[in-house]
Amino acid sequence: MDEEIMTPDRIKFTYKGKEYTLEFDRAAVAKAERTYGIDLTQMTTAKLTLMQDLFAAAFIKHHQKVKRSLINEIFYSMDEKVELYQMLVAMYSNVANSVLEDSEEGNGTSWTTE
Repeated sequence: MDEEIMTPDRIKFTYKGKEYTLEFDRAAVAKAERTYGIDLTQMTTAKLTLMQDLFAAAFIKHHQKVKRSLINEIFYSMDEKVELYQMLVAMYSNVANSVLEDSEEGNGTSWTTE
């Protein structure tokens, strides 16, 4: 039996005495796509601009008013950037892919073709 690897829903940290929570929901993913041009197909290539944009996108849900200059400052201060990027990609992907999953509440709209 294959064991599913669980991805945390959020990342928490403190920077200069302020607590931050990085998390994605569908609205944040949609805004990230519009604002930063983030594309799931490009995430396998770890370009610096994509890393920074994905990190900034993770602020959308809880910290929309944080300026990009501060987000960049925080990004450069973070340890283990490769692991951080991998976690952000997994979190983002989980939310983006959830759009394709069936409704969990059982009240989805059925459709047919003719």
